[in-house]
Amino acid sequence: VEKLGGKATDRECNHVYHFLAARNAVPASKLDAAEDDRVLIPVQNGVLNLTDVEYDPETGDVNLDTVELLDDDPGFRFTYAIDTKWDPDAADMDGFDSWLQSITRSDEARRVLHEMTGHAIHPEYPVDAFLVAVGEPGSGKSQTLKVIKKMLGRSNTSGIGLQRLENNRFAANDLVENRANIHMD
Repeated sequence: VEKLGGKATDRECNHVYHFLAARNAVPASKLDAAEDDRVLIPVQNGVLNLTDVEYDPETGDVNLDTVELLDDDPGFRFTYAIDTKWDPDAADMDGFDSWLQSITRSDEARRVLHEMTGHAIHPEYPVDAFLVAVGEPGSGKSQTLKVIKKMLGRSNTSGIGLQRLENNRFAANDLVENRANIHMD
């Protein structure tokens, strides 16, 4: 703090994080609740246990009563947390669903957006994925990406454009510790 005058950029914080990680090496097999068989997602106010979540395979609707919020435990050794509180009573899912329907053309497009967001949240999602949103100007593409970025949190996302990834062999290094790379290009 003294050296940087009380301010540090994300890049400077990441450098410090990596230096500390190198000095305090913990194997990946011990991070992110890897030794726990439950499906756990760290959020702002605890850890979601999604192991026994019930949902309707036809609609994808989740029975929120089957989602358990656990207290955070340092033994989980999470290296990230979703920057959103779990509070299903305060969530306006009907409003969100109506908005999402107004900017997408099909149930399939909405399913893909839900799946890609879930992909970013879940550390063990088995597929690497890439999404390009296309549409007319003002169709809601950027707003959708901003909502996802806000939910995940600034520390869990990067914003590297395809051109930079293609032309700079070191650009991909900034992707490693992030849940998603969201670029508005």
